[in-house]
Amino acid sequence: MQIHVIYGAGLIGVYLAGLLRQALPDAKVLVVGRPSVLARYSKQLTLINLQGDSLCCPAPEVIELDNPLLKQADYVWLTCKTTALASVLHELTGVISDTCPVFTCQNGIGAQAMVAEQLPHNPQSTALIGCNVVLAGDDGLRQSSEGGLILEDAGLYGQLLPNWPERFWSLSLTDDMPAMQWAKLQLNLTNAVNALADEPLLNVLQQRAMRKVVASMMDELLAVCRGKQLALPRLTKVTPALLPSILRLPNWLFRRVAAAMLTIDPEARLSMWWDILQGRQTEIDFLQGAVVREAQSLGLAAPVCDRVYKAILKLQTGEAVSKTDWLG
Repeated sequence: MQIHVIYGAGLIGVYLAGLLRQALPDAKVLVVGRPSVLARYSKQLTLINLQGDSLCCPAPEVIELDNPLLKQADYVWLTCKTTALASVLHELTGVISDTCPVFTCQNGIGAQAMVAEQLPHNPQSTALIGCNVVLAGDDGLRQSSEGGLILEDAGLYGQLLPNWPERFWSLSLTDDMPAMQWAKLQLNLTNAVNALADEPLLNVLQQRAMRKVVASMMDELLAVCRGKQLALPRLTKVTPALLPSILRLPNWLFRRVAAAMLTIDPEARLSMWWDILQGRQTEIDFLQGAVVREAQSLGLAAPVCDRVYKAILKLQTGEAVSKTDWLG
């Protein structure tokens, strides 16, 4: 019997646990996390897709770090925030087997290097999760944007494929994960603007001035990708190169051309806004920070990413940030 361990009991980690249990009915799927966090799923877990369809799964099985099953794990999925990754890797060192494959599922650029340094003997792979998940009801999790799970491990992909609940997350295989990661990072650049604006995401997308900031950051990222000779794949209905132009459209035209972007929960906010609200460190170093560092290494400039990066650093330390600090 295979054992899959998910370290990170957030919304993504628990949603993934439910899908793995459906795809691998004979496997044991365990979640490392605080029982208090997972108490809301004590009876069952309800997964809801973009179309509103529901899938009822058994409640996640929670374990502590001293559980002997960790040593027997066949796969470990790291679904914690990138900011928590260093401490998580420290906790896992010497706990899991050196032969256990480790999947990094973090946003941005940099998680893979951290895993390679801390767990040098473990086979390492990346699992890109290309969508957002929000709470729904007492025991539910709802997919709130298009996308799914992208793997670079063909063996595991083959194991999951026959029973994978495709309607609840798409499942695909890639042979160019770096390009996939940069394509996901392009979409994640909106996260910081949502946090700085301190407004629901829908409000942000309806304001051309804010969309233009996101578009300029995307242009800087695309220049970095050209310098790195990365051909970005399409993760949404719009190709990466066209996204900045669409975001810059006048409001009346944007509402027509990009109607799908606006069909979101009117109160939804992205994860960085929640991090700021709760006084936690954000993932900005692995998002806009990564663009700035890569641009500098290539002799390029990324002034808008740098401006937003510095504004978030101020915000997460409790300093006041005005719109002129980042809106330009």
